[in-house]
Amino acid sequence: MKIQMIPSAENIVSEQNGIARVVQAYSRYLPELGFEIVGPKTSTFDIKATHAGTSPDGEVAHTHGLYWTADYMGEPWEWKANKYVVMNIQGALVVTVPSEWVAKTFRRDMRINPRIIPHGIDWDLWQDIDPAGEGYSLWNKNRMGDVCDPTPVAKLAELFPDDNFVSTLRPDGHPPNMEAIGVRPHIEMMRWVSGASIYLSTTKETFGIGTLEAMACGVPILGYAHGGNLDIVRHGVNGYLAEPGNIEDLAQGYDYCRRYRDRLGSNGREMAKGWTWQTAVEKAADAYRAAYRLKHEPATVAIIIPTYNYGDKVTRAIESASAQDYGQVTDIVVVDDGSTDDGHTMRVVEDLALRDTRIQYLRKENGGVATARNAGIASVDTKYVCCLDADDMIDPRFVSTCVTQLELDRKLGVAFTGLTWIKPDGSSGVSNWPGPPNFDKQLARQNQIPTCAVFRREMWARLGGYRQRYAPDGAGSEDAEFWTRAGAYGWGARKATDAGFFIYSWLSGRVSGAEDYSEPDWLAWHPWAEDHQHPFASVALPKRFSHAVRQYDTPLVSVIIPVGPGHQKYLIDALDSLEAQTFRNWEAIVVNDSGEQIDPAMLKAYPYPLWLRSEKMGAGFARNAGAARASGAFLVFLDADDSLYPLALESMLSTWNDEAAIVYTDYVGKAQVDDPTKLAPDLQERLYQHKNGEAVIGYRAADYDPDLAQRQPEGERPYLWANVTCLVPKSWHEEIGGFDEEMHSWEDVDYHYRMARAGKCYTRLEEELLVYRFSTGMRRDAGLQTYQSLVPEEEI
Repeated sequence: MKIQMIPSAENIVSEQNGIARVVQAYSRYLPELGFEIVGPKTSTFDIKATHAGTSPDGEVAHTHGLYWTADYMGEPWEWKANKYVVMNIQGALVVTVPSEWVAKTFRRDMRINPRIIPHGIDWDLWQDIDPAGEGYSLWNKNRMGDVCDPTPVAKLAELFPDDNFVSTLRPDGHPPNMEAIGVRPHIEMMRWVSGASIYLSTTKETFGIGTLEAMACGVPILGYAHGGNLDIVRHGVNGYLAEPGNIEDLAQGYDYCRRYRDRLGSNGREMAKGWTWQTAVEKAADAYRAAYRLKHEPATVAIIIPTYNYGDKVTRAIESASAQDYGQVTDIVVVDDGSTDDGHTMRVVEDLALRDTRIQYLRKENGGVATARNAGIASVDTKYVCCLDADDMIDPRFVSTCVTQLELDRKLGVAFTGLTWIKPDGSSGVSNWPGPPNFDKQLARQNQIPTCAVFRREMWARLGGYRQRYAPDGAGSEDAEFWTRAGAYGWGARKATDAGFFIYSWLSGRVSGAEDYSEPDWLAWHPWAEDHQHPFASVALPKRFSHAVRQYDTPLVSVIIPVGPGHQKYLIDALDSLEAQTFRNWEAIVVNDSGEQIDPAMLKAYPYPLWLRSEKMGAGFARNAGAARASGAFLVFLDADDSLYPLALESMLSTWNDEAAIVYTDYVGKAQVDDPTKLAPDLQERLYQHKNGEAVIGYRAADYDPDLAQRQPEGERPYLWANVTCLVPKSWHEEIGGFDEEMHSWEDVDYHYRMARAGKCYTRLEEELLVYRFSTGMRRDAGLQTYQSLVPEEEI
C-alpha cells in the first residue's frame, strides 16, 4: 500500500518538535510492514496521511493536539492552525490522537472515538550518551507562550537557590540559578537530556516525547498531573506528579525526586522500553488499512419509507424509490409504524415486493416518525440513507444527483435537491425553498434542509439517530433538529441541484399541515444556538478563524447515571439533557446495573461517558461505583429515566457559591394519569397528553428544616425534602460513606438523612430544573409503602 505522508520526512527542516519525529519514525518503520511512503508530489497513492492539519484532504488525519483557545485568547496563528486541523478531521476517514486527554475533546465535540496512537522512542539510541553536564534539572521546550510556560520552573529555582536549573527558554525576571541554553538541534539536546538529574515536565503536553526520552536515559520525571503525563508517568514509580499549578506540591516532588533519583530513574528506563516506535507504527498501519477499506466502500443507498395508516398513498412513494436511476439502491424499507388499517399497508407493500425484491416490510409498535426512521435505518448497512415520507415522491434522478456530491466531498454529511410541491387541487410548482444551506440561519430557527435528503449512515450512527421528542404528535420538527445536530458536530450540507427532484405533497390535516400545529422548539436543548459556544468543529461561522476548543479532562461536576433494569431506553434523554447544559465543564459516568448489555449503537453515539458495569447490585452500589471514579469536585446523581433542564448545573453551582450547601431544586414530574380530574389540587398540571395518558406536573420541593431532617425517619409520613438529583461535594459523599448498598429501596432518602445527621446543610433552589419520571420508578413506590422496613431498626 502506498502512503502519501504530509508533511514528508524529506520536507522537515528541523527535528525540534514532536511532529517531525513522528513523521520520521513512520517513514522509517512503515516499510518494514509492507507500506511504501511516497512524497507530496506523487500523484498515485492509496491513502493520504496528514499530520496536524497540513493538508485538508487526507484520508487519515493524524492530529497531534489542538490549541486550547477556550482557555486563553491565543495568537491568530493558533486559531488558524485549529481551522486547518478541523478541515482535515471533517473530511478524514480515520482520525488519530496521541493521548486519552486529547481524545476526550473529540468524543464530546465531534462524537468521534478516535484511534489513540501514542508516540515512541528508539530506546537503544538513548543509552550511553555522553552527557552535556551534570547536577541540573532540565526544562525542554522549543517555544515560550500559550501552554509552554517556563514560569513554574523559575519559581522552583527560587525555592532552591543552591541548585542548578537549565531551560531552553526562560521568563523575564528569572532567578540567577536558571540558565537558558536556547533551542538546540536534537542531537545536542540528547546530551542535555542525558545529563539531567530531574526532567521537568510542567507543560501540558498532548503526549510528551521529551518525557519518554528522559525516561530512557534513566532521568526521573517531575511534572504536573495533567495531559500526556497521565499516560506516561506513574506517580511514585518513575517520577512525581504534582497538582497542576501547585508550586508547593511541585517543590515536594522536587525533594522526592532528588531523594529517590536512582530508583525512579531505573524504573523509568525500564518502562520506556514499552514505548517503541514499532508498536506505534503498527497502530498507524491498522489505521491506514481501515481507511483503505472505507475509501473503497461501495456507495450503496437504502431508501427508508415510514408509514402510518397510509396504505392508500404509500404506493407512489415506493414506486418512485424503485424507479431511481442510481444502480446501487440496494434496500427499500417500508417501516409500518403500527398502522391500524387491518393489514392493508402490509398487503400493499408485500404486493409491490413481488415486483422488486429490494422492497422490505418492517412493522413496529407505534412510536412516531423519528422512531420509524431509526428502525428502518438500523435494519440496513448501506453507506448512504434516504428517508422518504409515505405521501411524497422523488424524481428518478434524486438519489444519483445527491450521491454524486457526497462522493466528491467527504466533509459533507447530507445532500439534497430543489423541491417540487403538489397541492391537493393538483397544482404544482418549484419552491424557492430550500436554497443553498446556511447553518447560521438554521440556528436562527430557519430550517435549511428538506425532510427528504441523502445522508451518510455514519452520520446518523454518530448522532444517535432522530429524536422523537421533537415530534410529540407523531411527526414534527425531528428532521430540522437532526440536521442541526449534524452541523454542530461538523457535518456539512449541500444543495446538489436547483431542480425540484424532491416532490412534496402539500396536504393538510396531518401534524405539521394541521391548522393547530405548533412547532416544537428544536433548538431548546442546544445551548450553543444561544450562547454561540459551539462544539469546535461546528460548521457555524466562527468569530475568528475557528471556534474555541475546550478541554474536558478536569471537570468540575461529575454526573453519575445509574441504569437500572428496564431503563436503558430512557438513557438517551438523560445524556441529551447533559449535552443541553449551559455549563459545559462536566463529565458523564454511566453505570450499567440493568443486567443487560448496553446497545452498541448507544456506545457509538455517546463515546464520551465513562461506561461502567455492575451486575444488578442496586442503585446505591451503582452510584457509589460511579462516585469512586469521578474526577469532579461535585457530584450530581441523575437516574437514567430522569433528565435535567438546560440551566440545571449552572444554576446549582451558582447557588452553591452563595450558600455552600447541598443544592436541590423544584422539579417537574411525569406520570401516567388515567383521570386528570383526580390530580391533587395543590399540583399544577402543565400538560396532559390524552394520547398516552401522561401528565407533566410542576412540583414544589419542601423547604429544608435541619432539625426535622436530623430526626428522620419519624411518623407515618416521613419528611422528604429532596430528590437524589442534587449538587453534592464529593468530599461530603465520601465523608458519610456514600449510599448504603444493602438497602434495596429508598437508599437515596437514607443518604439525605445521614447527610443531615452529619451536619451538612441543604438549600432549596426554587426553580424546576429536573424532570422526574414517576411512572418508571417502581422502587420509589415500593419504598414509600415500606420505608420503615428499609431503615435500620435502631433508627426508627
